[in-house]
Amino acid sequence: MANRESILIIEDIDDTRELFEVGLPMYGYKTYTARDGQEGLDLYEKHRCPVAIVDVMLPSAVTEDLNGYKVSAKIKEKNPDAIVIIVTGATEPEQPISKVRILDSHADIILTKPVTVDQVVTEIQYIQAKRDAIKPRVLRAPSNRLMWIGLAILFGALVVGLCGISAASYHFYAVETARHGQEMMDLRRDEDRRFLDLQHAMERETDMKLAQMQGQINYLEPRVLTLEKELSRMHGEIGRKK
Repeated sequence: MANRESILIIEDIDDTRELFEVGLPMYGYKTYTARDGQEGLDLYEKHRCPVAIVDVMLPSAVTEDLNGYKVSAKIKEKNPDAIVIIVTGATEPEQPISKVRILDSHADIILTKPVTVDQVVTEIQYIQAKRDAIKPRVLRAPSNRLMWIGLAILFGALVVGLCGISAASYHFYAVETARHGQEMMDLRRDEDRRFLDLQHAMERETDMKLAQMQGQINYLEPRVLTLEKELSRMHGEIGRKK
């Protein structure tokens, strides 16, 4: 699977780590796992995963040398475009979730345990969609832009010829006409932008559904093959008994 669809999981609790390791491939993601912050950073340096799920209370976090907040900050330093999700169970008064630490970590979101695979995937897709929505787009210029400009100039000239107004009035009418022409072009450009946004949203929704279906197919295919082999073996044994 392409590296752009990979997720780095940095989690020292076996059950939580295995939950993501087994569940995320069903949505089409490849996973890499680490048990502590340094191992996670080494894996990130090697694979450059676009998404990282980082636990706060990592083994080295007892001295705060490399807790989840600092791991997140280091990943963001290497790649500001990486999506970093911090997962924490620290809700007790003696372990407050510090707003300053969250800001310093530059994480995209912080989730409190227990966390499900569906919840994580939904957050990833939401963050990606939000980023795509604010990316600058190259809008195609209206094909009739020159026509609008020409009509504006022609209309201004006709006003001068028919009304015989002064040069100052001509300038006023020409400017006003050009302004209305620009407003029409702005409306057309807004329509184009809305169409592109809708088209992009539909394409992303289709891609996500296809990725989910492909992940489920990849998950079920080896199990079907195993069942077929088991049935073949059972038929063979029945044949030998006869």
